[in-house]
Amino acid sequence: MRSNKLCVSFGILSVGMLLIAGCASVVPADEITVKRINVVDESGKLRFIIAGESPGPIVRGQQYERSISPAGIIWHDEDGNESGGIVTTRYPPDNTTKARMITFDFTHQITDAVNLGTFESEDGETWKGGLTVYDRRPYVPGPVTSSQGVKRIFLGTQNADAGLIIHDDEGRERIRLGVNVDGKAAIEILDEQGKVIQRIPDNTE
Repeated sequence: MRSNKLCVSFGILSVGMLLIAGCASVVPADEITVKRINVVDESGKLRFIIAGESPGPIVRGQQYERSISPAGIIWHDEDGNESGGIVTTRYPPDNTTKARMITFDFTHQITDAVNLGTFESEDGETWKGGLTVYDRRPYVPGPVTSSQGVKRIFLGTQNADAGLIIHDDEGRERIRLGVNVDGKAAIEILDEQGKVIQRIPDNTE
């Protein structure tokens, strides 16, 4: 009988300790330090990555090398393809430009679709901030060689010039509308070779 009481007491004590441990585990931490957090859906598929240095992009089930080393949040679509993110990084080709970006990608053929960001040189002498929209690359099955789409629109400021630039389907500037650093406003239409063929007003330098 004594052993039965001891077993019951031990059982109650064990349950109590488990309950205490369970309660303690839900107390929010004030601070955590990690290199990377992976967020998955119910099926275990990767949907978000929060990282101090993001891994290479996953496209069509294959992981590729990344041309930059961003820190921030990377998100993936329902099929597991990388589809954008909120990041801070140094930008190629010389890795001296500081970039802060929010990006959204096309995933049928992986392509940078929309980019909202700021870009500053290391010395602060040149800068740019704005919205850039790209065309989706033509679909090609198999391995992906690039995510760089054709730039079609830029709206923002660059070195104190503010404007809207519209590109053709080859990425060539065809329309510029803006106000430059000297306060002069103009609309310019360019031909395929980049020559201004019409300017309003026509006396704008």
